[in-house]
Amino acid sequence: MEEYKYKEHLKKQIMGEDRHHMIYGYNNAKRRDLIDTIVEENPITFDTNKPAAILVKPYGIPVQGAKPNKEDIGQLKISSSEYFQLSVADSIVKRLMEARTYEPVDVRMDPLTRYLTKATGEKVQVKSLEDAQSLIEESQDYYLQNYIELLKDGVQYRPITSIALQFINLESFIYYARKATNNNAHFALIIDKDMPIEAMSTRTINFYTGARINDMISMKIFTAPNDWETYTDCNGQLVQEPHDYGDIELDKSMKDYIAKEKRMGNGNRV
Repeated sequence: MEEYKYKEHLKKQIMGEDRHHMIYGYNNAKRRDLIDTIVEENPITFDTNKPAAILVKPYGIPVQGAKPNKEDIGQLKISSSEYFQLSVADSIVKRLMEARTYEPVDVRMDPLTRYLTKATGEKVQVKSLEDAQSLIEESQDYYLQNYIELLKDGVQYRPITSIALQFINLESFIYYARKATNNNAHFALIIDKDMPIEAMSTRTINFYTGARINDMISMKIFTAPNDWETYTDCNGQLVQEPHDYGDIELDKSMKDYIAKEKRMGNGNRV
């Protein structure tokens, strides 16, 4: 398979810095190979301070093809935010499960499982990573369906009391995940923009790209320039390079994009 000419340098640049990055490259096999290599070479480690690569899937709500009503925007923001945070948490749990091949993971998960138990108000006793995954994915599905129903009919999917884990705080979840692994390095959250997602999901991701939380998470967003539709967050704030994130160019996709925008007379990213 063809690889990027400076693949080793790119891997070090992406994982060696804790700042957020927009990583521009065409959506092709080379980009996917680079992502797969980074994930494979950077598992969750224990009793070290080595960052781990977390491929976040799913990372956003698929495009629904409907325009939101103004009165539903607030609830759509909440559903989008919770869905993303739960997706990150679920992806971290899956990486912890993978670590079972080289570490006795389960005996060390008490800080994380106790946090999740408390987050349910003690309604669910989380004893294992499988319990954590089931709990998180139930809530993840709830917020996906809730977003879809709000967008379609302006009604809530089900009462929020129908799920045990009603809200998750991503920073708290990561705090306890790092405590369980005795690893204080950041998680590199990899977003591979390979499909259309709701604009609200893009804005939710942008919110974290603009947040000063690099000691805990570092956003690594792989995208073709024209595939990232907006650089505003869910509060209407513009995230900008170099203030909020750094640019990495995998190929000439950004140069091609800028040349095309100039020919069409378009301006800044919004």
